[in-house]
Amino acid sequence: CYRATGLPIVGMGGVARGGNALDLIAAGASAVALGTILFSDPLAPSRIRAELAAELALRGLRSAAEAHAIAHSAERAARQKPDEPLTASGEKIPAKTP
Repeated sequence: CYRATGLPIVGMGGVARGGNALDLIAAGASAVALGTILFSDPLAPSRIRAELAAELALRGLRSAAEAHAIAHSAERAARQKPDEPLTASGEKIPAKTP
């Protein structure tokens, strides 16, 4: 956990979409590394960055820095029901429509 060490964490593994990157950032990663996806999709960095920006906007967050370690917020966790996404300020995010 980033709080235990005080060291920056690089999130790695399974990053194929912007949402995957956001999950790692919300868990405390300061940076996200791409690996295997680059073999099948050399344009993945720009695509994932755009998807990350869209995911942040959907959740009412202005930057990845604002999302950093947000999953560790006890207050946020206490207010959140399973499968109910919230913005950083605790507001409910409407479900995506297909």
